[in-house]
Amino acid sequence: TISADTPVYRVDMSERPLISKLLAVPEYKTKYDSYVAKLIEFMSGISAEIDKIDTLIGSYVQKDQQSFYGYDQYLINIGKSTGENTTGYIGLSEYASIRADFLKSSGEQ
Repeated sequence: TISADTPVYRVDMSERPLISKLLAVPEYKTKYDSYVAKLIEFMSGISAEIDKIDTLIGSYVQKDQQSFYGYDQYLINIGKSTGENTTGYIGLSEYASIRADFLKSSGEQ
């Protein structure tokens, strides 16, 4: 099982001895945990930030004739699409929410 207490992905902690040794020091573990808590707080509030940015730039994105992606793709990427998302990707707001929930649940174990 992956948890925030194991900050590596697809490798065993034994393959990252420096991380293991650093997190074994109570002061550093506390610091790491505080960073995770800040990340949870940031990601939990990211939907409001996305809304603010969308308010600022959304109309410009919609009017941009030279964009790499269309306005519908923009809406899908920020999680505001009213149509069906057939891209296979989740929007930024949903991703942030899933990550925050994961980090919260990891800390509860």
